[in-house]
Amino acid sequence: MAARIINLDALIPDAAYGVLGGVQHEIKAATVEMYLKVMKSRERLKNASDEVESLEQAVMMITLACPSIDRARLMQLPLPALTALTDIIQEQMEGKSDDEAGEGADAGE
Repeated sequence: MAARIINLDALIPDAAYGVLGGVQHEIKAATVEMYLKVMKSRERLKNASDEVESLEQAVMMITLACPSIDRARLMQLPLPALTALTDIIQEQMEGKSDDEAGEGADAGE
């Protein structure tokens, strides 16, 4: 009986990128480690007692998915941009396709 070979590389999604300040930043595909951290962050976000805590959780989630964008830069973004980026990351975590994930995500550019 021949061994069955599963190509795990085929399961890794293509990279996604966002542009901020003219610089292209990779939005990392969800790893198991990132998924667990983001899911915990999402729960805290849902249960956040105030808007400040909610925004802090959103920034943390973005820094996990886009490590090339530093926290200081994120803090300078307009709130709608931060919210849109958070939504995109959450949709990626849920496994939604680009078509499902918000065709209007670039409307705020």
